[in-house]
Amino acid sequence: MDISAVLTPLFSYLKLIIPIAILFAFLKSSWFKGKLGEFIVRKALERHFSTNQYYLFNNLTFSINEETTQVDHIIVSIYGVFVIETKNFKGWIFGTEKQKMWTQKIYRHSYKFQNPIHQNYKHIKILSELSDLDEGYFHSIIIFSKEAQFKTQLPSYVTYLDDAIPYIESYSNQVLSNKQVADLRHDIDKCSLQKGLITDYKHIKNLEQTHRHYNEKKRCPKCGSQLVLRTSKRGVKAGEPFLGCSNFPSCRFTRNI
Repeated sequence: MDISAVLTPLFSYLKLIIPIAILFAFLKSSWFKGKLGEFIVRKALERHFSTNQYYLFNNLTFSINEETTQVDHIIVSIYGVFVIETKNFKGWIFGTEKQKMWTQKIYRHSYKFQNPIHQNYKHIKILSELSDLDEGYFHSIIIFSKEAQFKTQLPSYVTYLDDAIPYIESYSNQVLSNKQVADLRHDIDKCSLQKGLITDYKHIKNLEQTHRHYNEKKRCPKCGSQLVLRTSKRGVKAGEPFLGCSNFPSCRFTRNI
């Protein structure tokens, strides 16, 4: 049997199927879904807020104290500064304003993700510091895709795209002067990092490092077991939460919160 006669069509088939498989995996990736969600929101914001009264910024990265953070969209206006975080999620969404982690549930599978309200407050805090504007001038908006269903009561600024636009337009009282708006636009241009794949790559690496550091803090330094949330039952700290080793009573390490 001529082996080449068998392998040649096989290689031709692989040359066709491998790029398709790579493309399919790319389209299914969380990175692509996130970028797609940002693109849809950006186009809608451009249609409604591309006037002399509103100035739209998209996909900005800032570096603060050797950490990077990315802001999806910022609208600067005399009516305030609107800081927008997009979540292109589907399924049921569970969370409260104060919870550190929210839950996405798709059929029988559940996934944890950072509370976007806390995430966006960090963005507002950074913008407030670099512009020297009080945080009261900033408005947080969290936009989910229509495929997401909220299963817990959430603030009005956690919403869908169709509702976010009238929410922004509902702010009609001037709170910033034209000079303050111009100064903030200048500060954003000056302090944001250059857009591109290199900046995105560095930001992803920074997130990975932060995530590793967080996981290390959740590990017992004595035995390496997971630290779990517990509540003091007696003594002067009765009722107060703390982190305790899951290997108790073999390991009695604790850490205050």
